[in-house]
Amino acid sequence: RKMEEIIQVIAESGAKVVVTGGSVSEMALHFCNRYNLVLLKLGSKWELRRLCKAVGATALVRLGPPTPDEMGFCESVHPETIGGKSLTVFESSSRTKLATIILRASTNGMLQDLERAVDNAVHALQQAQRTDGRCVPGAGATEFALSQKIQHHADMSPGLDQYAMRAFATALQVVPRLLAETAGHDA
Repeated sequence: RKMEEIIQVIAESGAKVVVTGGSVSEMALHFCNRYNLVLLKLGSKWELRRLCKAVGATALVRLGPPTPDEMGFCESVHPETIGGKSLTVFESSSRTKLATIILRASTNGMLQDLERAVDNAVHALQQAQRTDGRCVPGAGATEFALSQKIQHHADMSPGLDQYAMRAFATALQVVPRLLAETAGHDA
């Protein structure tokens, strides 16, 4: 009877998903199902803290309803299978400081290389933002955007200067085209 009261109060608080790091009794599972609460058990405290940070929740050590400040938010929670592994995906369109990158490789060595490459890229971006704070997109995106702006400005300019502007805009498109062709795309 006490277990039903606890879970009823949690459901009445507005919670739709309960995430736990500990064990869950069959009785608690039954009442969560009765009150339409999704129950998810995580194996490690690190995963629990990371999820709390991602959704803006506070991990509770007491058994009872969370306050509105302690509850997190996400738009959808759904199971997904990626590469034969079952995952539970928490999605939100609001800006969060966390994201998950899923890497797959044929060997452990290749997977470790991919992990190091992603780690190096993240640290390089953090360092670039920390020192100056100004970053531009890569892969020819900056050159292409500049080319379009110069082309637009050339369309507005009278006289012979417009021809020089158009030539410069065309020259700037060489970088994105070359990168696209190298990657195997139509430029």
